Amino acid sequence: MDSIRWKMFLYFCFSILLTLLTVIALWIIAMIIYENRMDPFYSIISYVFHLPIIGILFLLLLAGMFFMLYFFVLTSSLMKYLLRIIHSVNVISSGNLDHRIPITRNDELGLLANQINTMTEKLDKSMEEERKAAKAKQELITSVSHDLRTPLTSIVGYMDLIERDQYKDEVELRHYTNIVFSKAKRLQKLIEDLFEYTRTLHGTMIIKEEKVDVGQLLEQLVAEAFPMLDKAGVQCRLHPFPEKIIVTADGDKLARVYENLISNAIQYGQKGKYVDIKWKLEKQEAVVEIINYGQPIAAQDLPFVFERFYRGEKSRADHLGGAGLGLAIAKNIIELHGGTVTARSTTDQTVFETRLTIN
Repeated sequence: MDSIRWKMFLYFCFSILLTLLTVIALWIIAMIIYENRMDPFYSIISYVFHLPIIGILFLLLLAGMFFMLYFFVLTSSLMKYLLRIIHSVNVISSGNLDHRIPITRNDELGLLANQINTMTEKLDKSMEEERKAAKAKQELITSVSHDLRTPLTSIVGYMDLIERDQYKDEVELRHYTNIVFSKAKRLQKLIEDLFEYTRTLHGTMIIKEEKVDVGQLLEQLVAEAFPMLDKAGVQCRLHPFPEKIIVTADGDKLARVYENLISNAIQYGQKGKYVDIKWKLEKQEAVVEIINYGQPIAAQDLPFVFERFYRGEKSRADHLGGAGLGLAIAKNIIELHGGTVTARSTTDQTVFETRLTIN
């Protein structure tokens, strides 16, 4: 009964009914005027009554006029809403994707308006994502160009000095080659990070699921990070969970996540002298916390730490050789496993936390 077809049928029936009632009412009034010889319409009515054919045609014409009047009145709201939809479509097609059609009916026109609104929202979202993708692409090109150029410039510069024999002795030559080697390693790391980030971003990274002991993995990674810890003068303290925590994940990819997070904690937490690593089981989730006690992350920077090429303190990041992709890679890998990674920072400590569901 809410369909336009039924409503049009009802409008048609109501128009006929109202027309009949109006014609009957007018006929009764005419009869009263005729019988009582009431002016000023008596002569006209008398003429019509004495010529039946003219009277019938007159009644039909009158009935048709009233039918059209009632039908137009009854369908006016429907037509106004249809015109409103047409106007809204024109507004949307002109580029105003924020415009929405008010849903005031529960028939096909209301459904049409809702579908147009949904389509507009999807189109607006799609265009916004396209704009973001274009902006991200430009930012990626700019950032990559900068990060590749910096070590490459040093490599070319020092190799040019070596090529032209612009060094005093073998000691200075070795110093130059060590600089070139370190810059080349940074360049290699950046390129590897770019490839891995691209694979995680576009979903082309293959996840090979296996049973992984979270505690054993973290202990192994801390042992492997000893040279970095020793060089930075940082001590790593482990806080193991009393029971084994087993997750279904890609062990190699998960190792990359915690390598990045531990490396980040060591690099940016040197002033605190300690890095704490905790893992526990909480509501069927494996929770890992990597805590450093260095300089806190500024509140305005905290929401962006997992974005690619993020460097809240650019001078510090450049000094430490950060490519700005480690946390972005970690976030994408964790999300590919259906988990979450978050960061929180106070004046006392900075905590990176991962959560993985235990299947």
